[in-house]
Amino acid sequence: MDPATQHIKKKINWAYLTIAAVAHSIRHDSSLRSRTTRSSPLLLFRIWQACVLPFANQNLRYLRTPTKLQTILTALTNSLQRILRNYTIAEILLLEFGVTPLRRQQACQLISLHYRYTISHTNVIAAHLYRIRHQFLLSNSHPHQSIETRTADAHTLFSLKGMCINPHKPPQVAQTKPRNRNKAFANFLKPFASAVWHKDIHRNQPASQDNLPSNGRTRAYFKIMRDSLKTNLFLPSPFITHHSALNVMSLFRIRTQSHGAIPTPCYHFKHSHRDQPSVPVMHHQHGWLRNSRNTGLPLL
Repeated sequence: MDPATQHIKKKINWAYLTIAAVAHSIRHDSSLRSRTTRSSPLLLFRIWQACVLPFANQNLRYLRTPTKLQTILTALTNSLQRILRNYTIAEILLLEFGVTPLRRQQACQLISLHYRYTISHTNVIAAHLYRIRHQFLLSNSHPHQSIETRTADAHTLFSLKGMCINPHKPPQVAQTKPRNRNKAFANFLKPFASAVWHKDIHRNQPASQDNLPSNGRTRAYFKIMRDSLKTNLFLPSPFITHHSALNVMSLFRIRTQSHGAIPTPCYHFKHSHRDQPSVPVMHHQHGWLRNSRNTGLPLL
């Protein structure tokens, strides 16, 4: 493990220990009446998002290989699972809360860096060096894992190759105040990142398999999400934010196929949309488990 990856992982673990104490205090140092409300998944996620996620996203553009990104992703998802006490598949957990995959977040950072060095901050020394190296991008001697090469690949991935060759300001960015243009450009990239995220999901979990029996937790989950994947994937699922916090955690654990809530993957779902709570029906050897739509609590 290189020093940069080790440092990021150490920061994530340190931040997790901090918010783990806060989460423990919320669960056990409050009254029984307000305990479930204060320990809702959205509240715990917001604390995690403010304290842990920035350490993972801060220097992604300097990580050159997928192995390093996977190391950071593992530490990140482990911290979120332990905070929520919801040990489900990482892809499902991040998708429910709208946390962008690190590879797509890295592409956004590389494109934003290209924008800063070619348009908004052209007078700094790093920008001059970047433009000089970018002229030799097509040379055979140019390093394959250089930041210029990965920036060009990120533009191609987001279908913004023209912006890499001929840098320019998008209209929605040019209309904002100069001090807000970097943030506006980051918001400009979100629809492109969401579109690539959609393609990844449909490629890895094709819709043609939805009519087949579920052979695992991931396949069963995407039967729920299939009809509502056109929504903005950067936002948490609406059922987390729109429903009472008294029943969201139980519904969240069942919906995300948590190992503690669902002991077997042999089940199916009805009325499954991302915009409303689902009604799962699970078969196992002792009977069935149904999640009430009104209370969100499992009834054996």
